[in-house]
Amino acid sequence: MEKLVTVLTLAILLSACATTSEPGAAAREPDAPAESDPRMALLEAENVRLRREARRLGEEAASTEFKRLAADRAIEELNRQLEATQRLLNEARAEIVRAQAKMRGSVGQADAAANIAEAELAIEGARSPNSREIVQSRALLSGATSAFDEGNYGGAFYLSDQAKRLVSRVAERQVAQVLAPVEDETPFAATLPLMLTSNANLRSGPGTDNPIVETLESGTAVDAYSHKGVWLRVWLEDGRDGWIYQSLVTARPANPSPPPP
Repeated sequence: MEKLVTVLTLAILLSACATTSEPGAAAREPDAPAESDPRMALLEAENVRLRREARRLGEEAASTEFKRLAADRAIEELNRQLEATQRLLNEARAEIVRAQAKMRGSVGQADAAANIAEAELAIEGARSPNSREIVQSRALLSGATSAFDEGNYGGAFYLSDQAKRLVSRVAERQVAQVLAPVEDETPFAATLPLMLTSNANLRSGPGTDNPIVETLESGTAVDAYSHKGVWLRVWLEDGRDGWIYQSLVTARPANPSPPPP
């Protein structure tokens, strides 16, 4: 009987030991955290950078658009102011013309006709026929012609003189843009079509102390744009420019006769 109790006790003890040693029965330690992939860190950093760059570009685009809209608005406002100023100027001119009509005899018919002719030549010789000033000068010339036909010679003289002033303003701006003006250089109101009466030296400046650029043959066509004293600044058909002494040129015929066969 004692042996049976002993055997049963040993069996119980062995069974308890086996139960505590079964795999998975004991609590497992938590897994160690896996090391982060360096490529993932680089990709995340690049993603952040790209997002910031996209946000910056979006802000710049919005700013540029706002600036463009502001510029357009400013231009519209300036155009409105210009139109308003032009209307006031036209009204003031019309008032002067009406006043001139009441002062008949202040300007003679011949003087008014000569001034209108000068304005016509100035407009025809303008190099920017579609500019704002030239368009306005044509309108002034039209008004001058109407005033002349009505016998208002003072008004015709005034309007044609205003037309010449506008053309002269364009000529001055063109000379300033194309060439550096020399001291005391005076632009003509319009291009003067000229031709050489003899062989002439084209010089780099107004005076014989300036180098000779080229010697031109008699009959060469030139366009004079300005003068300093007795020297003319001229352009040739091929775009060259220089200075020529005024006594060596004459007016170029509007319709030169064809050469003899």
